[in-house]
Amino acid sequence: MQTTTPSPPTRPVPTAADGAPVLPRRRFGFVLAGLGSTLMLAGASAPSPFYPELQERLGIGPIGVTIAFSAYALALLVALLTIGSVSDHLGRRPVITAGFVVLAASMLLLWHVDSGALLYLARVLQGLASGALLSTLSATIIDLAPPERPRAATLLNAIAPMIGLASGTILAGVLLQTVADPSSWTFLPLAVAYLLIAVSIWNVPETAARTPGWARAIRPRAAVPVDARRLFVVSIPIVLGGWATGGLFLSLGPSIMHTELGVDGQLGGALLIGLLPAAGAVAAAVLHRR
Repeated sequence: MQTTTPSPPTRPVPTAADGAPVLPRRRFGFVLAGLGSTLMLAGASAPSPFYPELQERLGIGPIGVTIAFSAYALALLVALLTIGSVSDHLGRRPVITAGFVVLAASMLLLWHVDSGALLYLARVLQGLASGALLSTLSATIIDLAPPERPRAATLLNAIAPMIGLASGTILAGVLLQTVADPSSWTFLPLAVAYLLIAVSIWNVPETAARTPGWARAIRPRAAVPVDARRLFVVSIPIVLGGWATGGLFLSLGPSIMHTELGVDGQLGGALLIGLLPAAGAVAAAVLHRR
């Protein structure tokens, strides 16, 4: 007997927080949220090819580079546990605007970084903004997904971050190899793009009504449904191992390529880093229905 997996139920057409239909601008908002998620993660990986040069110029050593990456990851985690759900109370658009403005500021700091302290500050700001934006953009993508294609939101949420991580580091590596002032060509366009998204999001209907309780929402909390706890426990070492591998590549990949494998040029290190999330994007696209 042949069995098939039932399709998820068709979702009702989303409406804005004020009850107005979002059909005229829903597609734009869906694409904009996906683009925002991609560019946010592109900015997260773009500094990686610069780390060997920053390590020498700032005198921070491999430990300093690791601290720079860890500062981003820890700030992102703190933001996810605290302000990750604030958009449920304040609305999606205000949180997205604030997050991308802070991201733009972090890019400007990276553009003019001249000390280890400034590098760490830029990465902390970037991590805090990314933590606020990850859940908010993901929720926005779900809110504005085409009702006739309910799996589109799942697919976009799966592949957009991976595409961003891959494209950010590869493009930065290409610029490092080909232009005279790669910092300007990397971080300034990202800052401008973030500011454009911060403004453009106000052309998208608001899908989260403003409700009280945002102060309580920032209290760190975590819960796992009873039915999912066994799978959750089993998944912990898998997730930790996967992200630890990614963190190693993103922070020390270029340095390892140069010192251990003798690969000269920033493009080689950038390609090494970019192949990891690129493969993840392909896997997510192929396997998301399973």
